[in-house]
Amino acid sequence: MINLTSIEQELRALGVTVFGKAVVLFNCGEGDTAFELIKMGAQSVEGVDPDEEKIKKARAKTMDYPNVVFNTTSMTKTDIAIEIKDGHPVVQNNLWIPDKDDPVVTNPRFSVILTSYNRPKLVTDAIMSVREQTMKSWELLVCDDNSNAATIEAIVKASGGDPRIHILLKAGGTPTMEERKAQTRYSITINEGLQHVRGEFICFCCDDDHIYPECLEMRTKAFDENPDYHVTCCRLRSVSYDASSLWDTSGPPLPGRTYPKYGEIDPDTGRRVEEATWDHILSPISGRADHNQISIRSVCIKELGGAGGCWPVVNAQADVGDRAFFERLDKLGHKALGIDACLVSKRYHFFSAGRATGETRE
Repeated sequence: MINLTSIEQELRALGVTVFGKAVVLFNCGEGDTAFELIKMGAQSVEGVDPDEEKIKKARAKTMDYPNVVFNTTSMTKTDIAIEIKDGHPVVQNNLWIPDKDDPVVTNPRFSVILTSYNRPKLVTDAIMSVREQTMKSWELLVCDDNSNAATIEAIVKASGGDPRIHILLKAGGTPTMEERKAQTRYSITINEGLQHVRGEFICFCCDDDHIYPECLEMRTKAFDENPDYHVTCCRLRSVSYDASSLWDTSGPPLPGRTYPKYGEIDPDTGRRVEEATWDHILSPISGRADHNQISIRSVCIKELGGAGGCWPVVNAQADVGDRAFFERLDKLGHKALGIDACLVSKRYHFFSAGRATGETRE
């Protein structure tokens, strides 16, 4: 008998997240576990069970769910395989961990700055999304802003001893609620993380963000193939906390345009890759870019006056902090390269509106 209430707990104890992934579930039974994985944020689930009667019952329950299918043998390409044994999940694939002297550790190409505050579940998913990148040459700087013990424990567990992950705990006392409301806290934390980056390129994300497996690989390729560009902007997918709804909040970097894929020529300009416009990135309407869509060359940090004051600290409104940073990049005269691919997602939940509280969040 499968205890559905413990499935998520057991997977997290194993350091596994299914958010945004195509999952194959072996010994799925009559489908209840598959639904539980969808509620946990799986993009799709293929349930597999040799018992045809169980599969028929499972299919009958899922007629209105195109992202859940059931078969007697696996027929779908998946990101992660889970088998149910004696009522417990067993993960069939493992994450690669390099040796500490490996070049991907000592000389990373990409630096990822992840800010964290009191979201143990979400920060676990965010860290795992970085560890599952197709490109291995990265470092992750988890910059925590005086979180509670549960969050720190979750960060350490999700890091799994990977030498590419560095946990930076904020020094000094815990900021008061008044201080949190008066400042863009993640801007302060980002600035602290920037003092430790070693990569050629830098990107940013919060603990409620998720980057897709090809994110760093595609961004690196964009920079390598376009040396005159210092900024890239990809597409963003917004997702409700329980993954019940997905929607694109920002289309191609130029509104109304469909961008060519890498290696293709834009028929309008004769150029292989078109650039984004700062008018779009800085737009105050819904098309405005989130900071998780932006990546920069590390040389920009020196041009912006150094790591300690690179990201403007304005007030508690996150979108104001993003806009102020983008405006500083714009004034440097750097062109932004549009990547016509959805490489990141942001999860919206009760605390997404910039509320500053000290309580434990998801």
